[in-house]
Amino acid sequence: MSAFLAFRFAAFSILRTRPMTFVNFQHGTRAMSSKSKQHKGLSLRNQVIGAKIKHRVVQLVDQETGVPGPPRNLEDILASVDETTHYVELVSETPVLVKIYDRAEMKLRHLARKARVKVSAKRNQRKEIQLTWNTQPGDMAHKLAKVREELEKGCRVDLVFAPKPNTEPPRMMVMRQRLDEFVASCVDLSSEWRERVFERGMALAFLQSKIEIQVPDKEDFRGLLPKSVLRRQERILKERAKEKKRMEARASAQPSEQSESDIFT
Repeated sequence: MSAFLAFRFAAFSILRTRPMTFVNFQHGTRAMSSKSKQHKGLSLRNQVIGAKIKHRVVQLVDQETGVPGPPRNLEDILASVDETTHYVELVSETPVLVKIYDRAEMKLRHLARKARVKVSAKRNQRKEIQLTWNTQPGDMAHKLAKVREELEKGCRVDLVFAPKPNTEPPRMMVMRQRLDEFVASCVDLSSEWRERVFERGMALAFLQSKIEIQVPDKEDFRGLLPKSVLRRQERILKERAKEKKRMEARASAQPSEQSESDIFT
């Protein structure tokens, strides 16, 4: 065991890398789009919602186009929103912009974001499997099965070969051959992402899983919503589609009305 610890310390001293940085998504916050990042004055951690918005006049951002509408009284916007299903959030101080969000949709995004963070953590998870140069075939098969199991989960595996205490390690050629054979047994599941290390009769190989872990989307969690919420969302989508058709029909009718007026003038 002391030999393993000494080797690990030496290997990590050689291969030390910068610490990884993770994005911390606080509960109830959301990642802003590239457009909203351009606006100033708000932090992701400081949501301003509903009556907490201090501005009397605001611009409501269209949910489909993302284009701010004309200035409106905030009280009128709040009065038009069912707070049990939606909420109004201040997304920019300069200019003063607000958006209407569906609570159910934001819950789905939150679940999907947590799932993506979990997948990312699994991809970066590292397991260490230790063997000796004298490992018997039966134990070797067990270790190989363990390595393949971790690779199938999408993890990285650090493979360590070391001599038993008070025993001489094999020659370098034998060490390389033994390591090649073991790594070749996992070639269908992994590839080596760092150079091998040979030191003090020990060898270290770094395996990266080839398994693609599916990244969940918010639609994968939609089935968790109550049926009443799903029916309400479907109704809202139909109403939006009808309103869009009415606006398009109104816009297409305006030129013909104008041309008829020109004839009689």
